[in-house]
Amino acid sequence: MKNFERRDLRADIVNQSSSYILDQGSPVPVSEYYLNDLPSIEEAVESFGLPNSIWVTHIPPSGGILDVLQNGQSVGSKALRNKIVKEQPLLTLHGHIHESPIITGRWYEEIGNTVSINAGQDKDLHAVIIDIEPSKIRLRHTLFGGHLINQDNLNM
Repeated sequence: MKNFERRDLRADIVNQSSSYILDQGSPVPVSEYYLNDLPSIEEAVESFGLPNSIWVTHIPPSGGILDVLQNGQSVGSKALRNKIVKEQPLLTLHGHIHESPIITGRWYEEIGNTVSINAGQDKDLHAVIIDIEPSKIRLRHTLFGGHLINQDNLNM
């Protein structure tokens, strides 16, 4: 299931255009309320919140620099950003919007004390090497094969 098919906030409603979903490549009929009956992203992240934790979610948080499409539209999760602001995990890792770091020129942002990363991807595979020490996080953004793009040291 794609994130855009799932409700972000508990109160959101999805206008379902199909009464079928694919299950291992085969169409399966579902009720017209199927997507609205599933837990929202907000409900799914309610259990997140261990201190000094690292979260890995496909969708990035909304309203920053990690969720920007080529047309400039922000398409991340408001529920996830709200949860990051509230819980302040040590680190969050995201993907989904491959072009966002290229469009914004930034592959990480700080949300309060949390470092959030979307390495990005274009014709080359991008990666981030993360070293976590007691008082800082060292980030190195590279292209697959070791070409260093840039490096940042963040004090925690």
